[in-house]
Amino acid sequence: DIKPGNIMITSDNVVKILDFGLAKLPDHTAFTRTGTMLGTAAYMSPQQAGGEKVDHRTDIWSLGVLLFEMLSGCPPFQGDNEQAVVYAILNKDPKPLTSFRKDVPEYIEKVIHKALVKDAGKRYQHVEELIKDLRAKSAPDIDLPAPENSIVVLPFKDFSEKRENEYFSDGLTEEIITDLSKVKNLLVISRGSAMTFKDTDKKIKEIGKELNVQYALEGSVRKSGDKLRIHAQLISTENDTHIWAEKFSGTLEDVFDIQENVSRSIVDALQLKLSPEEEKELAKRPIKNIHAYECYLRARQEILLWTPDALERALHYLQNGLDIIGENAYLYAGLGYVYFQYIKLGMDDQVIIENAEKYAEKALALDPECSDAHLIIGCLSSFVYGDQKSAIKHFRRALSNNPNEFHIILWLGQGLCLVGRTKEVHSLWKNVVLTDPLNPVTRGASGVLGFYEGRNELFTESIYEWLRLDPQNVSAIQWYSLALVYEGRLEEA
Repeated sequence: DIKPGNIMITSDNVVKILDFGLAKLPDHTAFTRTGTMLGTAAYMSPQQAGGEKVDHRTDIWSLGVLLFEMLSGCPPFQGDNEQAVVYAILNKDPKPLTSFRKDVPEYIEKVIHKALVKDAGKRYQHVEELIKDLRAKSAPDIDLPAPENSIVVLPFKDFSEKRENEYFSDGLTEEIITDLSKVKNLLVISRGSAMTFKDTDKKIKEIGKELNVQYALEGSVRKSGDKLRIHAQLISTENDTHIWAEKFSGTLEDVFDIQENVSRSIVDALQLKLSPEEEKELAKRPIKNIHAYECYLRARQEILLWTPDALERALHYLQNGLDIIGENAYLYAGLGYVYFQYIKLGMDDQVIIENAEKYAEKALALDPECSDAHLIIGCLSSFVYGDQKSAIKHFRRALSNNPNEFHIILWLGQGLCLVGRTKEVHSLWKNVVLTDPLNPVTRGASGVLGFYEGRNELFTESIYEWLRLDPQNVSAIQWYSLALVYEGRLEEA
C-alpha cells in the first residue's frame, strides 16, 4: 500500500514504509478474493484495481505514482469518486509531467512513465532497473503520452486549377500556426516540423505518433482570381476521428476573417477559454490590405530559399506591398529581415547593416511590440555588434509576442549561453523539443548547449547526429569540425 501517508522521511534522511497492513510475502497465496480490491485507489496499479493477482511490480507502479505526485503536486490519475479514479487507472494515460512544469529532465519523465505502464510485463520488472536508469540519467525507450491540447497544423494543400498558389496555401498554414501559438493552453507544432509533412502520404495516426500530439488540422485552398474556397478539418490522431470540419467560401478580401474563424473553431472544439489578451491577438490584422498581404506572403516564400536572387525578389515584393498600403510595421520588418539574411550570407558591408537596422527601427516606431523587428535588432546586437545584453533584451521582447517561433528561441538560447546563463536555456529548450521535434537544428542546439556546459559527450553525440540529419548545413559542419578538435582528430577537423 505505497502512498504518501505510508511514507516517512526521518530526521537523518532515511525513508521508511510505515504500514504493512496489506503486505504479503512473495509466492504466497493472495488473501484478496477475485474481484475485490484493497488499498487506496489513486495509488493502485491496474492489476490491483482490477482485483487481479499482484506482485512486486504493483509496488513499482505505486512508486511511479508517488514520484509523479512529488514532481507535479497531484496524482496522475484523478476523479470525483473512487470509481472514477479506478476508471482512469484502467483506461487513461497520465498527463505529461511537462504540462505541470517545464524543468523536469526527459530521462526522469520517461523513467516515471515506464513505472506507470499499464501492462505489468512492459513495466520495470525490477526496481534495480529503475534505479540504474535514474543514476545513469538514461532515458528508457518509451513513448511519452502526447501533451494535453497539442496540435499540428499540416501544410494546406493548393487545389487551385494550375497549382500556382502554393505561396498562398503555405502562408495560410503559417498564419494559422502563428495565431494558435498565441493561445497559452495550446501546444502547437512549429512550422519547421509541420512542413516536413508537405505532400506526405503518411496517415494521421503516424504523424500524431511521430510528433506526439493529440490533434491534426489539415486543409486545402482553392484560389481562382479573387475567389477563394478553404476546407479545414480537425482530426484526433489517436483514433483518426473528425472533431470538427468546415468549408469557407468568399473572396480574397475575406481571407483574414476565414483565418480567424479557423483558429477560433479549433479553440472552441477543444473547449479552451481565451483570455481578453488572446481574444485581441486572434482578431489582430497586421496587414489589412489583401494585395499587400499577398506581397508579404510571396516575399516570405522567397526568403526561405536563402539565395541572393531570392532575397532580391523578396525586397521587390515587400516594396510593392509598401507602395500599395503605405507604411506598415510587418512589411518594414520584412525588409529588415531580408537585409539581415544578406549579412548572414557574408554580404555584410556597412550599407546593408544600416538598412537592416533602419527598417527594423521603422517597424518598431509603428508597432513597439513587432516581434520580427525585435528579432532583427537582437540579431544585429549579437551577430554584428557583440552586445549580448541588448540582444537578450530584444529576443525576450520578440518571444513574448511570438512564443513558439523557433528562430527567436534559438537566438535567445545562444545569447544566454554566451553570457554563461545556461540554466535558463534548459526550460527554454524543453519547449522547442516539444514544438519542433523533427527540425535537425533542434538536435544540434542540444549539443551546442552541452558544449557551453562542458558536457563533451553530449556535445559530440548531438553534433554528429545533426550533421547526419542535415549534411549540407554550414553550421552543422562548423560545429562538427569543433567536435573533432575536442576528440583530438585534428586532420579530419
